[in-house]
Amino acid sequence: MSNIVSWTGEVTHAYISFLVVSAITAFVLFLRERIEWKRGQFSSRINISLNLVVDGVFCIRTVHEGAVDHVIHSSFARKLLKASAKKTTLEDPFLHFANDRDAWMVYTSILNAISSMYGAHLLAAAARGTVKEDPFLIAATWERDADIRIQKLRVLMVQESTLEDLVARRDSLTLEEPYHKARIETLLKMHDQFKSGAWPQYQIVSLPRI
Repeated sequence: MSNIVSWTGEVTHAYISFLVVSAITAFVLFLRERIEWKRGQFSSRINISLNLVVDGVFCIRTVHEGAVDHVIHSSFARKLLKASAKKTTLEDPFLHFANDRDAWMVYTSILNAISSMYGAHLLAAAARGTVKEDPFLIAATWERDADIRIQKLRVLMVQESTLEDLVARRDSLTLEEPYHKARIETLLKMHDQFKSGAWPQYQIVSLPRI
């Protein structure tokens, strides 16, 4: 009988401890989200967007937005992301890493998340024997321009041909939204770095044409 009482007491203690830890964790998350909301800076979220020029109009379309840990599963990689984001400036919004291996690990996680969005389409195209791919440039950023009302980790996806179009028509493009001017400036910097060969920590990926 005493063994049963002792076991019941241990289970109860463990359950109470679990509830206390869960409550503390939930409270800490709530505080973090509240602080991020007030500051308009969401370091716990990541936005992946496609940057397009359609009929002379510059557009941004969100491909995915969610918690960083749903895209970057490694806690160490998430720390690298956040540390790099803190070092970005208005002039250089791109995330830089200590070495190419760290950059490769972070970008591989991002690319895996993007690729998984096309899984069903890719399988269907493979079954039909019609798999075709287009190259996209991808860069992780933390844009700090004042026109960007909400700051967060952003992954920019853009075709090289679109970058060239932006350079050629930067003064004549119509913006879908006025604050997209800040994104144009980021993409122009992205183009300059790509053309200068300073692109070891960014990625080129081929995505299936649907």
